[in-house]
Amino acid sequence: MKNLAASLVETLTKKQKSAVKSNITKSLKLLDSGKNWVKGTYDDSNGNYCMMGAIEKANGAGEFATKNLLRFLVAPYKDVEAFNDANNRRFRDVEAKFKQALKLLA
Repeated sequence: MKNLAASLVETLTKKQKSAVKSNITKSLKLLDSGKNWVKGTYDDSNGNYCMMGAIEKANGAGEFATKNLLRFLVAPYKDVEAFNDANNRRFRDVEAKFKQALKLLA
């Protein structure tokens, strides 16, 4: 049985997939290998972002699909914010979810 993330990707057009890839790539660039990653806030006004804050800052055409794809990938967490803010969360975990999304979109 396919997971929800893979099922979502199958519904996207080539143009939508490209937009989602662009959003994820921009988000990772904003987070700068974890140097600009934070927990507990979308944007700390100092150039630091959580996962969702980075996606919103990237603000591309595929923002809605990007958020939904990541929601499916962070299950069983209730949402991306809960995943990002988990006590034991490290940036490498966040980066892995973004990369997992890129892999599904390939």
